[in-house]
Amino acid sequence: YEDYETIVDEYRLETISDISKIKKSKTTNFSINAHSPHISLDISKNSASLYISNEDDLKLLGMFSKIDGIISKRISLLSVFTIPWIQYPVQLILWIIFWKLPIERFTIPESLFKASFLILIAIWILGGFWFNLRKYGLIYLSDSHSKLNFFQRNKDKIILLIIGAILGIGGTVVANWLYNKFF
Repeated sequence: YEDYETIVDEYRLETISDISKIKKSKTTNFSINAHSPHISLDISKNSASLYISNEDDLKLLGMFSKIDGIISKRISLLSVFTIPWIQYPVQLILWIIFWKLPIERFTIPESLFKASFLILIAIWILGGFWFNLRKYGLIYLSDSHSKLNFFQRNKDKIILLIIGAILGIGGTVVANWLYNKFF
């Protein structure tokens, strides 16, 4: 495609390689629109849409499938718990357990058991609402393979942590030995 438009936040890019010139590492607004034949990808804070003009065009359909596959793999694990067809049955199961579970099998009072179960249900429901309000699309503008991994980024901290742990263990052993010898 030679005739396309890329927008990242408020920046309109001439070519897709201009993404590297943006000083930000991540964004919530990203849009690519290609013309003739038309295909568009719009990702905003709360939604993502992918559109093609002709479903019979195999090239467009292949691009659509590839982009859809990439986006679908990037769904957060926590968002699975807020999908209505998962969240509502789990709530129903929790309510059934709450009302039908024989409490005599447990060694705690019935009121404490029911109160803790109500708190669990409230946390599930309120957590789902909170997560739905706070979730948003996030696009990283740099290649994840070019970043250093956790151990390379934190090598010095890990070495200091290991030295501190060894000194802590040694100090504990010495303190224990002194305590046992003199007391």
